[in-house]
Amino acid sequence: FPLPESLIGDAVDVIVGEDESVKDHLTMLPLQKSESLEVARNLLTTHDFVIRDVIRAIDGMLTDGLQTRLRRSTNLSPSEKQKIYEEARQPVNALFSEVKDLSLQLGTIRDTESEEFSNATERIEEIQFILIPVALKKAKEYIFELMNSAGKMGIEDDETGEILVDMHALHVKEAIELFDKHVLPILEAVGSILIVVGRGN
Repeated sequence: FPLPESLIGDAVDVIVGEDESVKDHLTMLPLQKSESLEVARNLLTTHDFVIRDVIRAIDGMLTDGLQTRLRRSTNLSPSEKQKIYEEARQPVNALFSEVKDLSLQLGTIRDTESEEFSNATERIEEIQFILIPVALKKAKEYIFELMNSAGKMGIEDDETGEILVDMHALHVKEAIELFDKHVLPILEAVGSILIVVGRGN
């Protein structure tokens, strides 16, 4: 059952006030105190009040911020974005290709009790249920990170005050997952975020 907002607020205040590691990490973020508390509230509820996970998330924000400043010189061109997409999806495509080849191979094996048939079937299952989901997750994170670490993406625009977040080259489901993971926890604290999307296929 959902916790009452007042209880969550009290818990956040206690944790931020008492837990030195959370307090220290929050002070490193380039935010006002009220913004830091809002980020802390969202991270704590997102991570079920597991302090270790909250600190990892804050560390990720800090690390991403440093890396982003190093790569911030120019915006990506459409061809650079396409190259990022192709590079990220290459392992996924290779796995799908292997499944296709193994499926064709299975069609040529007459003895369904043979070791060859069994090995091919097990490999297909491993690829489909373990390797492809992992490869898709890595591709999604890689695309999001690189798309939002160049030019004005991922930072506040001086003119509009909006933070630009680029969701190009991501499938709809991936974009929603990344929005929930990276944008939603900080949305109330930062105010305005502009999501840039592709036209879709």
